[in-house]
Amino acid sequence: TYQAGDCIFCRVRLPMDALRKCKERPFVAVVPERIEWKDAKGGHWLLNGEKVTDMKEVCGKVYELPRDAKGNVQREVCLRIMAPYVLASEERHEVRLIASSNGREPGKQVGRSVPFDLLMPAPQSPLVDQVCLNPNTGEASAVLHWSPPEG
Repeated sequence: TYQAGDCIFCRVRLPMDALRKCKERPFVAVVPERIEWKDAKGGHWLLNGEKVTDMKEVCGKVYELPRDAKGNVQREVCLRIMAPYVLASEERHEVRLIASSNGREPGKQVGRSVPFDLLMPAPQSPLVDQVCLNPNTGEASAVLHWSPPEG
């Protein structure tokens, strides 16, 4: 379980057969659990019935696997990725390794995903800016404000 903005340390270990499935520029992404792969017409990802052509549209940032001095994708790495900021926390997210030829356009998922829940930060206590009481009508009002959650 993470809060938005938390660092997630993700260890990736690729056997040779998995590395061959990764294409030239594989990446790790934090995506909603409900995104799904469809094999039809060469294969593509769907989110809410819409075809996903650039994974950055879904998750904001992707994390390419680093390369060694010879330019080859490293088979064992540790990545520091950030839990996304979301408007609602009802859905689970997953860390997934995605094959890609250019580091943006998503191919098939390689290996299993790692699901997690996002917790929304609790708001701070409200601050009272103004209190008004109308003695003639007995009506009262208050003006409150909350600071946004920090994270």
